[in-house]
Amino acid sequence: MKNTNRWLSWGILVFGFVVVFFHRLSIGSVADQLTVDLKLDSIQIANLASMTFYGYALMQLPVGIMVDTLGVRRICTIGMFVTAVGSILFGIAGHVYIAYFARFLVGIGTSVIIVSVMKIQSTLFPPNMYSTLSGLTSLFGNFGAFFATIPLSFIAVNFGWRGTFIILGLISIALSLGIHFFVKERISISRFSSEFNGINEENLNASSNSADNNLSSKIKHSEEVTAKNKAAKKVNLETESERINIKEAVRFVLTNKAIYPNFLIMVFFVGSLTAVLGLWGNGYMKTVYQISNEKAAFYLSFITYGFIVGAPIVGKLSDLLGGVIKNIMVFASAGYVLIWSYVLILQKGKPPIEQWPIIYFIMGMLIICHILVFSNVKDNNPLKYTGIATSLVNIGEFVGSGIISLLMGLMIKRLKLSGMPLEMVYTTAMILVLGSAVLSFMAVLFMREGKAHQQIEASK
Repeated sequence: MKNTNRWLSWGILVFGFVVVFFHRLSIGSVADQLTVDLKLDSIQIANLASMTFYGYALMQLPVGIMVDTLGVRRICTIGMFVTAVGSILFGIAGHVYIAYFARFLVGIGTSVIIVSVMKIQSTLFPPNMYSTLSGLTSLFGNFGAFFATIPLSFIAVNFGWRGTFIILGLISIALSLGIHFFVKERISISRFSSEFNGINEENLNASSNSADNNLSSKIKHSEEVTAKNKAAKKVNLETESERINIKEAVRFVLTNKAIYPNFLIMVFFVGSLTAVLGLWGNGYMKTVYQISNEKAAFYLSFITYGFIVGAPIVGKLSDLLGGVIKNIMVFASAGYVLIWSYVLILQKGKPPIEQWPIIYFIMGMLIICHILVFSNVKDNNPLKYTGIATSLVNIGEFVGSGIISLLMGLMIKRLKLSGMPLEMVYTTAMILVLGSAVLSFMAVLFMREGKAHQQIEASK
């Protein structure tokens, strides 16, 4: 495949990832308008935010199977069209249950993107680029997270939230068409060439250049090339047939113990901050510091700046360190525990407001280290099962963020009814985030450094 084709395929899907991030985190910035227009309480607004996460989580294992069988282009074309329908329906919703359904559709539609990006990275690019590409994917995707903070808050206040989501639906239709016409995919034969003594296109070209000019040498060389091409095609065909053995793939992934620490990291490490950035952080900042919605979005946007700055650094750092992941994750998860301990214990939930840009930026830098989880998943599973393994682990973030958001909503409602001062209500609810941070650190301690998929195959 031409270099431009692989980068174009990756780039279009990454643009889809920008849309995914926007939808994932958008409810927090328009919560006030939704509360008024749809007459929602704290539990309903939490449910509305969580519906996208539930739809996303529900589809992850089926998406992994479909990526490994039907292919990236097909499911992403359909997925982005479903996203468009959900976004437009949400924009015109007049009742909370219609809004729930619309957000659920958005979750189903957007669920296909990240697993597909990871699959493209695994099959179209060299293995030593995987972590770097994951970092770049997260870098660009997190521009969507940024757009869901200050820009969305400004647009919603000045132009209304409904038109924003309708326009986003139209953009998603255009993206669906772009995926259908421009995304290419194939299994990379070079990944299996080690089984054939390094046979690949470069070796064939080198062999051709070094052939003797006499007729017998040319005939011999031609026969060798033909045999090698047949061998490579055989590997490719075997790989294709192995990919569709769904029962074996699911069994292998579900019984692979290396999967579950990564899953729990996504639940508690990523899910907790998603609950803050995507929903309750805005209310927390407005209530504790008595500031406007736009000002709260301004402070929260520093999390996305941390994402954007940290993403390429983390991926490149892992590649430079030879794929070392666990030590980086120990540092990141421990730092996450310490920073929430500082906020909620030392500062009693109300540090000086001028500290928040630094605090949120550091949180973003720490949390973005979670992209290494996908490298760890890839290295602990055969290449042919990457889609299913990645999708299973990716469920964790959306299960975690949905449940944590809902639990915080329940706690906030209960504490309000108890007569607790509103400022204390929000700071108390944030203790759930600190608890999640501690659990994520414990999960990291059980991570297993990855092995190449060939080693796993040999040990089966």
